Amino acid sequence: MEEELIGWQVGSYSKILAICAIAVFPVIIWFLKNRVSRGSTLLGIYVICLFLKGSVDLIGINSTITRFILEGVALGIFFATVKRQWPGVIWLIIFIFASLVSLVLPGSRSNIVLFILFLMQYLELPLLFIALVNMQFDAREQNLLTRLIVYLCVSQIFASIIKFFIIGISEPYIGTMSVHEGGITTFFSLAGFASAMGVYFINHKNKFLWAALGFVIFAIVGAKRASVFYIPLMYIITLLFYKYMGNRRVHISRYMISGLLLVPILFYFMARINPSFNPEQKVWGAFDLAYILDYSDAYLGGEMDSNQVYQSIGRGNAFAYIHQQMNSGKLLHMLMGNGAGELIQSAFNANIILTNNSTELYTLKQYGVGYGFASGYLRLLVQVGYIGTFSYVFFFVAILFQLLSRNKILFRRSISRYAQAIALCSIVCCFIILFIFIQYSNSAIILNAAGFAVVWFISRGYCLVDNLPIN
Repeated sequence: MEEELIGWQVGSYSKILAICAIAVFPVIIWFLKNRVSRGSTLLGIYVICLFLKGSVDLIGINSTITRFILEGVALGIFFATVKRQWPGVIWLIIFIFASLVSLVLPGSRSNIVLFILFLMQYLELPLLFIALVNMQFDAREQNLLTRLIVYLCVSQIFASIIKFFIIGISEPYIGTMSVHEGGITTFFSLAGFASAMGVYFINHKNKFLWAALGFVIFAIVGAKRASVFYIPLMYIITLLFYKYMGNRRVHISRYMISGLLLVPILFYFMARINPSFNPEQKVWGAFDLAYILDYSDAYLGGEMDSNQVYQSIGRGNAFAYIHQQMNSGKLLHMLMGNGAGELIQSAFNANIILTNNSTELYTLKQYGVGYGFASGYLRLLVQVGYIGTFSYVFFFVAILFQLLSRNKILFRRSISRYAQAIALCSIVCCFIILFIFIQYSNSAIILNAAGFAVVWFISRGYCLVDNLPIN
């Protein structure tokens, strides 16, 4: 059994972790007991399937097949929805145009199949957002679907606790959502923590503090080092958004003081629990601030030991290094990139196949950066250049500013606390998508359970002006 449980280290996964799905079963039973329209029922079942994908993969169903089915349904939702609003679509059009140009430029490292896979990967969540904005829900069904997504998110905390008692702290097995995409852990825990804290700031109910703590536990069990720094940062950012939306009526000094006291305590416990941040390399090792700073500096700069085989340049230095390469190249490739789909992992990508089917080895060979190339922004930059990358980022920036402008007026009036919570969560979630994509990984813009949950709240926040009356 022990060899089976640690099999993930050599590319295999233990089926026993599929048992984590029992954390989702009560939510499924609750949802199916509620009577809603056929469309809302199907949408709810689709969301449940997204949250169960990791467990389904573990029981032996081909993960590629399940992924394409879920992606196909997402595209079907978009094309089947009648569109009255097209928020941010101009940026997506520019992005598609830049991607197409990058494909046909001389020296392109992509092909038509990789181009299609590339567009599927990067457009699914934006298109889902547009579809959800245009869907019509009555108040009861919208509330039910929102509760379903909240309950599914909370169920992942319990799934991670089950995982902890089976194999302890480890990066693979992200709740029931995924088996090996560790970046989802950071994205999901940040979005969950920030949303729970935002709701707590509004209604002051202690259950949301417990929920926030649950998402911290989720990050710890997932062994994500970045969470040690990002979670305290998101506390402050959420508080600042809350202050901005509430204007003068909101006094945040009490929360800021509490944060200043709690953040160091949170940092201390997370650093001791994560084996990477203590000299003993074990759970509950000694707290050594100098060791943490040295490790972080080496991690960002790339000065790692020989075990880090993919790391020549760290995450921090990768930004300057890749920008320097792009700026020193040909003008068209700087603006449009080296080919939309160059970094897509597929049987149709000969470059990736020649490097043992490893994107990290390919980027290490081609650009001199391996693991440090994890940032979603950098991966997009080399494929579609500055024009394609900035247009894609500006789509989310435009949505964020629209959320701020559309909801700030409502937030200051006598709307329900529920509506205020949706407004604040939508803003925080949109910001986290940008933050994770630019700073950390692609996990925030790829279709998965965490991505759908975040896009749902963003779409509901976007529709507040149109759908929710002021009390």
